[in-house]
Amino acid sequence: MLHEATRTAVGYMTGSEPIPPDFPALDLTIDNGSVPLCAMTVWRDEEVGPLSSYQPEAPCGCYYDFRATGASTCTTCTSDDDCPRASPVCRHDYCEAS
Repeated sequence: MLHEATRTAVGYMTGSEPIPPDFPALDLTIDNGSVPLCAMTVWRDEEVGPLSSYQPEAPCGCYYDFRATGASTCTTCTSDDDCPRASPVCRHDYCEAS
């Protein structure tokens, strides 16, 4: 018999259980040493295969840099109005490309 917390975690991963909006999935991913897809700008179709350009739908590279290293060169923000034209979307408190 599965422990309730285990059942819930498996449900999150399989999609049978909705992930709560306040669940810190991005932070947990970064804190465990993984690079989330939203922070990637290159992709490989196979292990050690050639690199190709990758543009995530909702980039989080600035937040990833800050969370992983404690620093980011990106502009901080609280809304899109705080962001420059080159990175016009405020996402995770940093100005990112749209």
